[in-house]
Amino acid sequence: MKTAKPQVLAVCAALALYVLAGASGAADLTVEVAHVEDPAGTVYVGLSNAAGDFPGKPWQGLSMRASERSADHVVRVVFHDLAAGQYAVSAFLDLDANGKLSTNLMGVPTEPYGFSRDAHGNFGPPAFLDAAFALPPEGLVVPVTLH
Repeated sequence: MKTAKPQVLAVCAALALYVLAGASGAADLTVEVAHVEDPAGTVYVGLSNAAGDFPGKPWQGLSMRASERSADHVVRVVFHDLAAGQYAVSAFLDLDANGKLSTNLMGVPTEPYGFSRDAHGNFGPPAFLDAAFALPPEGLVVPVTLH
């Protein structure tokens, strides 16, 4: 009787863990960024799962060319296989292709931006808890409106 090679056993074990992890409640989060009026540039979407990361250092990020917006000027991105929990979303339309939210000399954004729960800050970005939402195991669609 032949015995399986250690590499084969390792691959089988890894595959089994991956399948079990997927069955344990990994959720998809769809972010619908509305009011993408200008087809130029790139829409950046940041996902944070802790107050210290929001909004400047997102835990995960996705981007999509603004020209790929729908007819109703919405860009949809999907974060896959997230654990249920508390998250917040930030988004902006990078019109000058510098990869960051541009601001004027006073620090006020000069490009369209928005947050989950349409959160607004006073003299700066909103707090994590103002933009936070609960992601259930079955997933969620979260709107973000650019202003």
